[in-house]
Amino acid sequence: MATGESSRLGWTCAHLSRDLPVLRRSFTTGSKVLGLGRRIGENGEVRSLGPGRLHRILADAEAVTWALLLIGMALKYLTRTTDLGVTIAGPIHGFVFLAYCVATVVVAIDQRWSRGTAVLGLLSAVPPFVTIPFGRWVQRRGLVGERWRVLGGGAGTPIERGLAAVLRRPVRFALVAMLLVAAVFRVLLWIGPPGGA
Repeated sequence: MATGESSRLGWTCAHLSRDLPVLRRSFTTGSKVLGLGRRIGENGEVRSLGPGRLHRILADAEAVTWALLLIGMALKYLTRTTDLGVTIAGPIHGFVFLAYCVATVVVAIDQRWSRGTAVLGLLSAVPPFVTIPFGRWVQRRGLVGERWRVLGGGAGTPIERGLAAVLRRPVRFALVAMLLVAAVFRVLLWIGPPGGA
């Protein structure tokens, strides 16, 4: 794009990172991008965050929180300097872990993963950093798409129809999913940390 064109075209496509688009208006395509992948196209249709991108973002976040937790554990148990890292990173990792598991189940239902692949996806969250290679593996194999299959009329089973109803209202879905994860998280906090305190 030439320097003179930028004023004529308005805002250009800008990204904070690969997965976090900034609010933009593209006059060449006639579409807007708002937040994390919510797109309003030329004819006004709204497409929410796709299953591949959702799974990748949460897989990366789960690995990052694992790293924070491991650093906190090193500070607490190896150097015996502070337990603040575990106190902060532990609950954050627990919350992101549960969110990743929920997203994995949702993507597995939508993309019709085999039971083995779904279980492997859930188990990938247990050892540190395995969610990233699992995410790349399902991406390479074409097991995660850019669009929700159940929203395109591909919902056949009652579970898929329920998922489609939830995905048609992504904000409500996010709030309900966050509340469910928070409720499970609260119960787990009440039970106590793994291995006792």
